[in-house]
Amino acid sequence: MVALCSITPFDAFGDYSLSYTITGAAVDDTFDNPRGVTIDSNDRIIVTDTKNNRVVIFNSDGTYVDQFGSGPGSTDNQFIDPEGVTTDSSDRIIVADSHNDRIIIFNSNGIYTDKFGDVGNVDEKLRGSTGVTTDSNDRIIVADSDHQLIKIYDKDGTFLSMFGSKRCQLLNAGTPGCSDPDGPTEPLQLGDGQFNYPRSVTTDSNDRIIVADSDNHRIQIFDSDGTYVGQFGTKGDEDSQFKNPEDVTTDSSDRIIVADSRNNRIQIFDTDVLVTLPSSASGGSSASKHDTRPTFGLDHKTHTHN
Repeated sequence: MVALCSITPFDAFGDYSLSYTITGAAVDDTFDNPRGVTIDSNDRIIVTDTKNNRVVIFNSDGTYVDQFGSGPGSTDNQFIDPEGVTTDSSDRIIVADSHNDRIIIFNSNGIYTDKFGDVGNVDEKLRGSTGVTTDSNDRIIVADSDHQLIKIYDKDGTFLSMFGSKRCQLLNAGTPGCSDPDGPTEPLQLGDGQFNYPRSVTTDSNDRIIVADSDNHRIQIFDSDGTYVGQFGTKGDEDSQFKNPEDVTTDSSDRIIVADSRNNRIQIFDTDVLVTLPSSASGGSSASKHDTRPTFGLDHKTHTHN
């Protein structure tokens, strides 16, 4: 049998911890292009098995536990290319069903409970939802990638607010509220607080919202209400540079951990990254100290969004 994918945990310093390989052609624990992973309060590992259109659950040692979902399809328990996945304080499993343009909520056993989003251009609608996270209040925060927005919902999926600028050429002409600070002819979202394909989103212990702004090759940081705080990263392959960062998370010390996709590596940054990076890497910080932080490589090719 041919191994399709392996999951390899590392310790806090980026050192190899253990790995388990998923093999086979038609067994419960076979992956095909897994794109999202999270853990719950019991350290179960929850994976979006994207091209198999399902979510798979493992114990912390990699032992298969269960799975749910099917597809491609659009019923309550089906997916079309699920990507981001997260849990909340009740261990609900929250999935970004990317090509159905929606968020689906399941209980800890994988039983469907609710959904929100669906394709559209109004505030609460989504288009290409690739990333999802929660904060300390169980607000659900979504990377609405094709709209170039981050959207915030309460725990029941009621729309609260959004930030970022809409990319008007993706919307119908004359859509109310559609504005582009770069101007109507500018193809990219380059300004502070703007996005060019925000691929992933996470929060830290202070509920700051941290976004992998993939096609701008940078990480942007916002307060819990969406107010812009700062950014770091430029395009390149040096330390503190990125090529299409695809995923971002934080650890218990609020270190920022970035999947630097096209550089095939993981980069780890201290919580004070906006202070310690030089201005050329942090998008305008006046500090000049550059501290050393770990970088380590990946043992497989990463997959970009189709």
